[in-house]
Amino acid sequence: MAGLRTKWKSKPAGQRALHSHGRRPARGPVAWLALGLAILAVAISLVLLGLSGRSIPVPEFIVARIETRANVALAGQAALSVGSADVVVGRGFVPQVRLRNVTVISPTGKQLAQVADLRSSLDPGALLRGRFQPAHLTVRGAKLALRRMADGQLDIAPVAKGFSGKSMRPADMVDAIERAFDLPVLAGVESIDVSGLGILLDDTRSGQIWEVSDGTLVLHQDSGQLAVDIGFGLAGESSLQAAPGDGTAPAAQLTMPLTRASVALALDKGSRAATVVAQLSQVSARDLAAQVPALAFLAALDAPLSGSFRSGIKPDGTLAVMEANLDLGAGALHPTQDTRPVAFDSAHLKLSYDPATSALTLTNLRVDSPSLQAEAVGQAWLKGMEDGVPDALVSQIQVLNFKANPEGLFASPVSISQGALDLKLELSPFRLTIGQLVLVDRGRKISADGIVTAEPEGWSVALNVAIDAIETERLLALWPVS
Repeated sequence: MAGLRTKWKSKPAGQRALHSHGRRPARGPVAWLALGLAILAVAISLVLLGLSGRSIPVPEFIVARIETRANVALAGQAALSVGSADVVVGRGFVPQVRLRNVTVISPTGKQLAQVADLRSSLDPGALLRGRFQPAHLTVRGAKLALRRMADGQLDIAPVAKGFSGKSMRPADMVDAIERAFDLPVLAGVESIDVSGLGILLDDTRSGQIWEVSDGTLVLHQDSGQLAVDIGFGLAGESSLQAAPGDGTAPAAQLTMPLTRASVALALDKGSRAATVVAQLSQVSARDLAAQVPALAFLAALDAPLSGSFRSGIKPDGTLAVMEANLDLGAGALHPTQDTRPVAFDSAHLKLSYDPATSALTLTNLRVDSPSLQAEAVGQAWLKGMEDGVPDALVSQIQVLNFKANPEGLFASPVSISQGALDLKLELSPFRLTIGQLVLVDRGRKISADGIVTAEPEGWSVALNVAIDAIETERLLALWPVS
């Protein structure tokens, strides 16, 4: 066409491609090669760190930033003080952030726990989105101390002396744990693995201080539940120590059989409900009696005890019924050093305890010894619980089977098919009051009442026995020889 002029301005090839297709050009071979070499360098670095076991120290200003970010995430529920940090490569060549000498501090500024080594494996997905979200925590050398008050409340602090944390009921402690794991920094944590756990319990109820070392704790979390398993072993003189709680005497080392204990705690999120299951092996009956008020009547026994407990906290925050299934090994009834031990070979006890009514239900009680074999069921009530520890027990027992052969007491063993017993057991000092004992022997009823006490000079027994009718031969068989 005449008179028509067209101007054409040339553009670089890259701009023409972006204009015509609306996207960035593909990377060239050099860019892909650089990216691949960078990834390879990172992978080789992780492998070398993993093989060498070396770590990369984190500068102090970054440690301060980690500390600040963690405290912001804790939202005032607690605070962390971090001594130092480094980056290590663990198993599977997974990089971890390791924090050393970590102290957990309460909102009031009191120390709650100390951790020598805390490692965090980060959530890769959250890290790509720019969020610091720990997925798995590994803790080594944690120390925790608890003080149980006379009213059952718990105080938390890192050492035995100078406890100054906030006292709280067990239900309140469950609430505090649940609130902590609702925080963003812990909500995504799938597991926590603690080794070298040290637990110190200052029990003002029993006046003793207990110390456990080298324990383990494993926590698993999902959307509906927190599950915590704690285990520890008490071997010989080095693991368990007891001392008067007033601090006037050093801890006395106890020699005892190999002892193991484990506790499983399950918390239902969204409610105050929690379940506790404990397994014990070769624990001193006296020691357990000092810790569990429902079993205070075992304090007069020298015997190893194994068994299981199940209890918990109900949604309203009150304690649930405790169920116990216990086996005692060879031991003796020995309330004081001055009384002659009454030996037994074994005993089995199955019971439930309702803390709302202080009532015990004995669903099975069996005793096997050279001088006595008995089986019974019944009920009991703890008395004098104002300070949390009973001073007496009132019981009604139904005797299912009874065979007695105390050495030198009867000319021949005494066997009774059934009976009933009402008694009161005062714990300190030991005093057993038999309100009524009724035994059925060959169709005849034998009744008795009396008192058994542990005196400084030994056992004191006073019994009144009555019988409606009896044959002469049977009377001679039942009449004590000594």
